[in-house]
Amino acid sequence: MESSNPILLADNERQLLWPDISENSRDILLSIGAGYSSDWSGDTEQDSVAPKALKPLGQMGLVARLATLRLVQQNTSSCQEAWASFKRSLADNPHSLEKCHRLNVPYGRGQTLCKLDEVSKLDAMQAEAFAFLQQTSNSLDPSIQAYNSANLDKIAHQLVASLFYFQVRDAYDLNDYKYHCTGRLYCRLSTSLIQQGASLINTGKPRFRVSEEENLEGEEIIFGQRGWEYNDFSISASFDALVYAKKGVRVQVTFVGWEGEWEDISGFPRKFKRRGRM
Repeated sequence: MESSNPILLADNERQLLWPDISENSRDILLSIGAGYSSDWSGDTEQDSVAPKALKPLGQMGLVARLATLRLVQQNTSSCQEAWASFKRSLADNPHSLEKCHRLNVPYGRGQTLCKLDEVSKLDAMQAEAFAFLQQTSNSLDPSIQAYNSANLDKIAHQLVASLFYFQVRDAYDLNDYKYHCTGRLYCRLSTSLIQQGASLINTGKPRFRVSEEENLEGEEIIFGQRGWEYNDFSISASFDALVYAKKGVRVQVTFVGWEGEWEDISGFPRKFKRRGRM
């Protein structure tokens, strides 16, 4: 009950596990809630917790009921507040904000969350959650459902993009302005998933590009479908980048059907250690 939304603990652990990665470099950070009571617009109904939480506590003494109710109220509201506080801490970093997501199903007009002992209502809650995810709920504004659907697509794309990572072999200066980097791109799918990996590459037709904050359009690198090694899902890659890019480079990927949307692969943006000129 102390960390009903352990978002800060998880993010601090990430920094301890990968101390050499930038503090604000996250592939994706996803917080998943257990649902909340809301109005038609998806806004939280602040007064919905107390009366529902009291009913199953009738056999407890007054002190026990008050203590339990306090914990229920604190944790119901603290989950959302913990996330809001975490997002506020990233307010000056747009790149981090676009990698952090909160998924929580709003139970809108005419819907109620299960009480602590209402196991029989779980099926109804599940049905409403599916309706919300499929944009067919009659309890919420359709625009809220459409926004959530677009957000789910964004999350799915970032998860797929994070399957790919770059392993540098060499990086050296070409001149005072540019350096050259060589290495291999890998897909971290297990080699036991050869069929799925081949489908992702052959059907999805991934394309990669390199960009810097100072050159956002980037240099698109098209590999085609030749050159992938299916024994380890890798392909040779090399690119030039700007020496003076303050936040390093971004290697991004897009797939057929993404309608021009590009997402960072794992570990980017990133700065490379370089040696002198060849």
